Amino acid sequence: MPSNAAYAVMTKSRAKYGKRLTKQNYRELLSLSSVGEIAMYLKTQTHYSSALSSVQETAVHRGYLEKLLRGKVLDDFAELCHFEESVGEHLFEYILLRGDVSELLRFVRRYNAGHPEEYLFELPVFFNRHTKTDLLALSKVKSFDALLQVFAASPLAKIISGFRPESGHVIDYTALEAALRKYLFTFSLEMLKKYNLKKAAGELETLFTAQAELENLRVIFRCKKYFNTSADMLSALLTPARLHFTKRQMKDMIAATDIKTIETVLANSYYHKFLGQHGYIDEYTGQFLCKTCRKYMRFSSLPAIVMLSYVYLFELEIEDITNIIEGVRYNMPPEQISRLTVALS
Repeated sequence: MPSNAAYAVMTKSRAKYGKRLTKQNYRELLSLSSVGEIAMYLKTQTHYSSALSSVQETAVHRGYLEKLLRGKVLDDFAELCHFEESVGEHLFEYILLRGDVSELLRFVRRYNAGHPEEYLFELPVFFNRHTKTDLLALSKVKSFDALLQVFAASPLAKIISGFRPESGHVIDYTALEAALRKYLFTFSLEMLKKYNLKKAAGELETLFTAQAELENLRVIFRCKKYFNTSADMLSALLTPARLHFTKRQMKDMIAATDIKTIETVLANSYYHKFLGQHGYIDEYTGQFLCKTCRKYMRFSSLPAIVMLSYVYLFELEIEDITNIIEGVRYNMPPEQISRLTVALS
């Protein structure tokens, strides 16, 4: 039977999830006409009020607003982990590693563009409170050796070292991103074996594998749509994760010469029930994770599953908010913006 701590963390997770944005909240956000109005609404009408208490709506920047929202999710998750340390500390280790990967890639984009110092303006103070990586030092990096030094104590250092660029060249961002995604997936599965998470291990592995498989789908779709990437090159970019796609389906998508072929494979796959009517690839992946994690939030008796589902669901919520903000900034019609959200699609 679950311990008192397990009951407590599941109850608290579900209570926090109960404060999520409703469809009515999303419709009201879609009716707004500026980032400032969106910030004011989130500050006064939603569970993000405490995180946005210091925000000045007249001068808020989209990136800063997003950082505050993500900060709330991470802080809330850290709080949940304290209730169930036997599971929470291991999941938190995984979440922090994901965060380190995201920040590394964010920095490399700036570094490759010749403006590494601009990372300072994107540095997430909330994440810096939790990670062992010195992100402030990262904002001062001017060379590849200095980058390695920042991550010297991290398991990511070995991966980064394999992407030292030749003189006059930039870091191979696409290959680095693929290597990091593969490492994250491997790390997640090894974590399950290392810490003997018992009953939760099977469902956690399903969640990790599903997320990796859906990320592979995004990579396939974008590589074929925008770059016409060859099958060999595309295969090298994919994580070795397969849950609901058959080997034949994966092979057909990798070898596809047009998007129509990929859509045909999707329509005949397990994921067909999650396909959105508007055809956005993020809608496919988001809908599957959303529906799966909602089911776990309601019915699972395993704290690790409920906690990880909590994180994924609120990450999807922030992606929806970010898409609305971007749509409003570029004066997109509300009905078009709504198609980009998981909540309303």
